[in-house]
Amino acid sequence: MKTVLFLFCCLIIFFLSAGETILAEWDFIHGKYPSGKEFILRGDTRIGPEGLDIMPGDDMEPRGFALRNSDRGMTPQKAFRIEIDFVLSSPEEKRHVPRMVLIDTKYLFKPEAGQNGYDSGFAVTLLTGKSREYYKFEVFLGLTNGLSVSAASEKISLEYGVKHRLVFSRDAKGKAEFFLNGQKKGSKIISGSEDVAHSSNPPVIGDRGMPFYAPFPGVISRVKIIEAGK
Repeated sequence: MKTVLFLFCCLIIFFLSAGETILAEWDFIHGKYPSGKEFILRGDTRIGPEGLDIMPGDDMEPRGFALRNSDRGMTPQKAFRIEIDFVLSSPEEKRHVPRMVLIDTKYLFKPEAGQNGYDSGFAVTLLTGKSREYYKFEVFLGLTNGLSVSAASEKISLEYGVKHRLVFSRDAKGKAEFFLNGQKKGSKIISGSEDVAHSSNPPVIGDRGMPFYAPFPGVISRVKIIEAGK
């Protein structure tokens, strides 16, 4: 019976993953990055045994891991998910600001009229209350119809110094979902069938791509961008 159940679970995993394509994966613990892509470590950022360690800084000092060039192949389309493994440091160890960035190719999250070129790409951010009484994730997407849209998770609590896994997914109908450590933490219909528009901005992990910077106060061990089957 156990063997039959195991095989059944394997079949479910197989069908769920069928047609998926890994667009990019950064495994900072094992030193595995997209092949042939040059990168820089901005400011006081280091790669240690636990992953990408981003030191605190002010909003005019860039931090994080950045590719030197953009890559159209790393832009997910209609159905995709982004997986991020991270450890959040305590506010006493590393300063928390109201919005902290996990990965960014968008640069301007909510562009205004006339700010052309920023209605593209994506950004995954972590927000906190003034007294750190809650956290929540917010994702921004720039779409091929010229719109910038966003979705936020529920308010959550995050234990400091412990590894967490965030999964953000968007299906082909525009339904966005958040999962933290395997538990669903919110969903929203954010758009129809429009693709994410390719950004000319190189991906930055652990901070914003441009001022005002908002470094992630902790360690990011893995980022994975996966495009689901159409």
